[in-house]
Amino acid sequence: MKRPLIPITCALSTIAFLGAACGGGDGAAAKPTASSDADVVVVATDLAFDAKTYTAKEGSVSIEYLEHGKVPHTLRIDKMAGFKLSVNGKKSDSADVLLKAGDYTIYCDIPGHRQAGMEATLTVK
Repeated sequence: MKRPLIPITCALSTIAFLGAACGGGDGAAAKPTASSDADVVVVATDLAFDAKTYTAKEGSVSIEYLEHGKVPHTLRIDKMAGFKLSVNGKKSDSADVLLKAGDYTIYCDIPGHRQAGMEATLTVK
C-alpha cells in the first residue's frame, strides 16, 4: 500500500520551518538604547543605576530611563512628588521636567531598592 506523499511533505516542511524560526539566537533580549535627544539618560540594572552622578543644564530637562535588568524600577526625583518614570513591564520611559540649578537626589521608590543602592545625584547647572 502506497502512502500519500503530500501529508508527509507538509509535515516535514512544517517541522523544518518551526526549527528555523526557533533557532539562531542566544536567547538574550535586545537592550534598549538611548534616544539622541535626551539630556539625561539613566540606565537601571537589577539593583543599581549606571552612574552615581548625572548632569544637566537648568531649564527643561529631558530624562530617559532605560531598563537593562530583569526587575521593575521607578525613577523619582526627591522633593518633586509629581515626577515618576516607570520601567515596570517596558524597557524605557521618558519625560521632560523643569529644573532649577542645584543638586537633586534621584532614586527608585520600589521598596528596598533605594536602600540597596538605587540612588544617585542629578546636578543641574
